[in-house]
Amino acid sequence: MDYHQSRNGILNGDILAFKGVSWVSKVIRWWTSSDITHIGFAIWWEGRLFCLEAREGKGVRAYPLSTYLKEDHVIDWYQLLSDKYKIDRSLVTSSALGDVGKAYASAWQFLRSWGMVSSTIANKLRIPEDTNTQRFFCSEFVLSKLRTAGYAAKGFLKEPAETYPGDIVGLPCLEIQGVLEYDQAKQQL
Repeated sequence: MDYHQSRNGILNGDILAFKGVSWVSKVIRWWTSSDITHIGFAIWWEGRLFCLEAREGKGVRAYPLSTYLKEDHVIDWYQLLSDKYKIDRSLVTSSALGDVGKAYASAWQFLRSWGMVSSTIANKLRIPEDTNTQRFFCSEFVLSKLRTAGYAAKGFLKEPAETYPGDIVGLPCLEIQGVLEYDQAKQQL
């Protein structure tokens, strides 16, 4: 779907799911058995549409969605079914914006969260599921903000620090709208 025709339908709190192709994305695909390698929120800010995300090497930030699309990122847009699931969109975005500037999750968090250290060993060492509640990786960031805004996720037993990006797009509070595409030719007219 054309980004320029779709962008006005994208609302604060909608989900942007990336299908990356970098070597890191390939590892994530392999480890999680999912095409989704990164995830963030859509947010309007001063008339521009951004991806509000927790990004490795960057931390929590807002990055222009059009820039991602110009760089040929493959991004699926998921509508947040906020009314049906009683999720407060304004709370999603205010809570997420409150974390801008925070650091990305530590390497230790990945080892704990993504099963690279067995839960048996981590539990014996009394390592909590969330090794630092003030730092996030992308799917942890998104699920924690959805829960803050009222999403109960009935039947979804994982904690935010235990999720993969592909887990998020499987939540019933989301409905796929399509793949966003940026038509360079239309912008040069």
